[in-house]
Amino acid sequence: MNIAAPTEGSTQRRARSRRAAPELAQIDPSGADPLEQQVYRSIRDALIGGRVAAGVGLSVRSLAETLGVSAAPVRDALKRLEADGVLFARPRSGFSTRPLDAAEYADLLDVRLRLEPHAAALAARRARPDDLAAIAAAHEGYSRALAEGAEGTRIAAHNQRFHFAIYRAAQNPVLLDLISNLWVRLGPVLARVTPDLIPGGHDHHALALDAIREGRADIAAQAIDEDLSGAARSISATIAALQASDGNG
Repeated sequence: MNIAAPTEGSTQRRARSRRAAPELAQIDPSGADPLEQQVYRSIRDALIGGRVAAGVGLSVRSLAETLGVSAAPVRDALKRLEADGVLFARPRSGFSTRPLDAAEYADLLDVRLRLEPHAAALAARRARPDDLAAIAAAHEGYSRALAEGAEGTRIAAHNQRFHFAIYRAAQNPVLLDLISNLWVRLGPVLARVTPDLIPGGHDHHALALDAIREGRADIAAQAIDEDLSGAARSISATIAALQASDGNG
């Protein structure tokens, strides 16, 4: 995998990326949940969905404008994500995603391989018709994005929708919350992974969908296990390239 060291042009593009907010779920100022909680959840979901690529900063001003709120709840949400270990503050430059190193990724993968295949097995046993429809629609969106050669952030978002459609179908909120906590650290890196370097990724998704439809828990778990293991090589290469780029920057 090739991720070039920053050039003057790429530095300028990165600066523009810092000023532009990612696609965010809109909030409801009149809703029951506190505004800061809604803002936190919206930004966190963007990180989980790979809509913020690794190395791209987050501007309080641009996020506030996108969400239609003042800077205060956005700043509070970003500080909370910093406390979560997901972001770090740059003096006079807002916030940025915290680098994920090889050792931390290995630890994340170890836990993911224990939780996510189990969630797929539960989905095969518990999925309702609306769950199956959501998984199929997410798979179709992912396949279409691949066929169109979409940019990494878009493909990462479709990949996240597919996986989480399965994990929600497991009907286990505790398990879903644990998996979400892992993905919030991983999402920005997934946006930088080249999908065609992930062996059999599309095939594993199709196999998982078919197995869940047919109630074959063991096959569903195996498909997700192989999907995560296959992607691990490309993700590890991406992390190494990002670390090398940071060292040269």
